[in-house]
Amino acid sequence: MLITRRHAVGLGAGAAIGSATLALAGNQRVAAAPQTTQEAAGYQTQPSGDQRCALCAHFLPPSSCQVVQGAIVPNGWCKLFKAKSS
Repeated sequence: MLITRRHAVGLGAGAAIGSATLALAGNQRVAAAPQTTQEAAGYQTQPSGDQRCALCAHFLPPSSCQVVQGAIVPNGWCKLFKAKSS
């Protein structure tokens, strides 16, 4: 089969787009911070004063967290608490 210049340019463009897509996907994975353990975060199942997981920017209802591993109680607390912006 004879490969024309037009076909070769099309293959090159497809390869470039594919490479760029993979590079961007790889950067997104690197940008996501790894979760820390509950012990390292000082997680507890009781609130600390007015601070509790349900009011934290990292909390993912119903029972997850962006930065702490494992099941999270909405009424819990850890030292990584960050108040939701209003």
